[in-house]
Amino acid sequence: MPQITNPHDKFFKQTFSRVDVVQSFIEEVFPSDIRDKININSLKLTNGSFIDTDLSEHLADLVYDVEYAGEQATITLLFEHKSYQEDFPEWQLLRYMTNIWKEEQKQKKKSKIVIPIIIHHGKTAWKKVSMKNYFGNPSADLLRFLPEFDYLLFSLNDFEDYQIANFKNTFLSTAAMLLKHSRDRKEDFLRLESFLIENSKH
Repeated sequence: MPQITNPHDKFFKQTFSRVDVVQSFIEEVFPSDIRDKININSLKLTNGSFIDTDLSEHLADLVYDVEYAGEQATITLLFEHKSYQEDFPEWQLLRYMTNIWKEEQKQKKKSKIVIPIIIHHGKTAWKKVSMKNYFGNPSADLLRFLPEFDYLLFSLNDFEDYQIANFKNTFLSTAAMLLKHSRDRKEDFLRLESFLIENSKH
């Protein structure tokens, strides 16, 4: 397992390693067209790490296998902890996804669809950028050579406090509230972060 260098990574991993938290997260905030096809009772946290050396300083990976509309899909929970727009997130995600598929190939397993998920709690807004924009909006005849794909983005700044407080899972609600306001009350965050991490072990 790669070393976690960001002090908040442990909190993220402890929180979203709990299946009940991820189940609630899916039920509360996922788009309905995807949520309705996921069998949340089949969620299984995989133990494998798919982060290579270059990415280990930036990403704390959590990968779940889950039944999706009668098939097997892989949901990748990818956490970004920056207070500014991440540069080229699609490139990082693509590399991350490729590592998953390479590992499946090594194990002679059928390749699964990966749903990348970014949870953002920075102060500034996160703006999605189409892959083609990185290349100066090339002509239509060249677009077929670009690996265009999408990812799910959840910015806690887009949720009002009362919405987060109303999450059915208390642990998820508390963790999300702490993350949203982590830079407002740093001492309170660190104290409650330690409390949540300790209690997540029980």
